[in-house]
Amino acid sequence: MRSITAAVAVLMGLQCWSEALACSRARNPGVIALTQDWREGFGQAFARASGVHLVSVSDAGKHGDGAWSMFCDFYDFGPPPLERRASKARKAEHEAELRRVEQASEACQAGQARVHVLETLKGRPLAEWVEAEAFITVTDAPPAEPLKHWEDGTAVWGARLENHAGANCDGMVFSRRMSSRATYLVFTFEGDQPPPVITHAFLADDPTPFLAEARRLARPAP
Repeated sequence: MRSITAAVAVLMGLQCWSEALACSRARNPGVIALTQDWREGFGQAFARASGVHLVSVSDAGKHGDGAWSMFCDFYDFGPPPLERRASKARKAEHEAELRRVEQASEACQAGQARVHVLETLKGRPLAEWVEAEAFITVTDAPPAEPLKHWEDGTAVWGARLENHAGANCDGMVFSRRMSSRATYLVFTFEGDQPPPVITHAFLADDPTPFLAEARRLARPAP
């Protein structure tokens, strides 16, 4: 059961652009867990991406409609409903968890990011652009990743980005924190009109394995 759950988590965290835009009650959490089979979902997302770039970011101000308060890095659905005959202690725990989720729902201010391309692994070469569609919170602090660990020690990292389309869909959005002190591997979607839109951002600094795996996938087949 653990392996099935892990596989689902990886695949849910790596959705293609068209799936990210679709209105659905089953929104994916936006993260990637480093299970034994994480490379499968990562490779599928790599294949679907229009471009794959190694980048750094800097703050580019608020979105045109102002700053948005939202969850950081993934959407937190909060605790499940209480059972009908819950104890007083359980009810108190549940209320505390609800308060935590409410506070977390305004923890990140989504804005724009200036993306500086250091290397292009796939797609047309780019220099830089301002990412104004995806929700990004640029910080000056070191990356707050991994985001969490499972009980067995499996590390969970940020992956997918949300955007205005998702906000207009059902409001279940989050802002990806990206540090100006770090480098990231970003997957992009390019439509008929530039600039590209970032759909995924993986921390590229050591000890994460994402950049090495992307370089392997980018190498021409023998």
